[in-house]
Amino acid sequence: MSVYRLLFALDIRHTYFPDGWCHVLNVRPTPSCERLMRAYRLLFKATYRGAEVYYDASAQRQGVPGSLLGFAAQGAFTFILESEAAGLTNYTAIDTQPAATPGASLYYFDNLNGGSMTFDGAESALLHPAGKPFAYGALPWKPRRFTYVAGAPLTGAAVLAAQDRSPEWGPVTIAPPAPRVALSLTNLDEGCYLLATPGNPDYRFYLSDVLLNGAFAIAAVYPGGSKAPAGCAACLDAQGNVTPQRYAIALGARAVPWRYFIVPHPHQPHDDWRVEAVMPPAESADAVAAPMSFVRAADTVPLGERTAVVFSSPSALIVAQRPSASLSVRLSGSGFAQPLALPYPDLSEVRLPVQVSISAQAAADIPAPPDSGNVADIYVYL
Repeated sequence: MSVYRLLFALDIRHTYFPDGWCHVLNVRPTPSCERLMRAYRLLFKATYRGAEVYYDASAQRQGVPGSLLGFAAQGAFTFILESEAAGLTNYTAIDTQPAATPGASLYYFDNLNGGSMTFDGAESALLHPAGKPFAYGALPWKPRRFTYVAGAPLTGAAVLAAQDRSPEWGPVTIAPPAPRVALSLTNLDEGCYLLATPGNPDYRFYLSDVLLNGAFAIAAVYPGGSKAPAGCAACLDAQGNVTPQRYAIALGARAVPWRYFIVPHPHQPHDDWRVEAVMPPAESADAVAAPMSFVRAADTVPLGERTAVVFSSPSALIVAQRPSASLSVRLSGSGFAQPLALPYPDLSEVRLPVQVSISAQAAADIPAPPDSGNVADIYVYL
């Protein structure tokens, strides 16, 4: 009788969401991962946290189908992370350039030389360096056959495994030197590779049979075993014995300046208006967070036939799905018996700059100020 137990879990966290879990990324195995799992009779389970992979504990004996003892596969378990939210890149802190282009490049995570973090009292192995989830940048996706074009003539080329720089294709000599080389990589497994050419930086790319049009990222888990790469946070030792692992991708919410365009009623006084961001009460009565005062622009801004009073945050503020849990922005001054709670920027559906209106008039009818840049603009009509 089969007894399935956890081999490893892949958790995807995001500080934008109130519970800390990234609810908009779906995980599914790549075709090559499905083949590897079938070979070892592993089970895949999608979860609200990400995914889990299970092994048959009753089969862990030499010569038994499904046994991981003597595991010697060089490749990784690779998973496609698909986003069901168009705004994911809007509210995610992505500190790498250039950004990934859907269908042409994607982000990449793996358990080689990653860090670790403690969540809910338990330690998880990160699929990236601590605090730098996008350390690899955006990797170009390449099919089995493609032509690499360089900016200068090449004299040779070789394809190396990204995890240990072992040769996978070539080397070949290019004579006479030419600025391009045609690659046919039909015998290579899906995964991350390096194209090495003399005198040039390595070209890192992701090789796949699958058109990754809807993919946000690829997550690769090297399980270990007798051919475990150096620096691998493995779930199998050299003999194939299991030590269950929880792997994690820890994404953070983006911080951008907030700018309010507040349109008063005709003839409504506003000289003493002020906007403040109020933090929730501190746990310690001795540590009271002072309100953050927004900076008022010296002049009003014309918006059609009306004018707006402009307030900007003195620094970038973190965006969140439910900002009220950590921040309250209020307008006070003439005409308000009590401070007026202002709306928050919503980066979930639109690209920056963001315009939010709480009036019946659509904010889309109001022209965005020039040079808005990477700013969340919130339009409020009184």
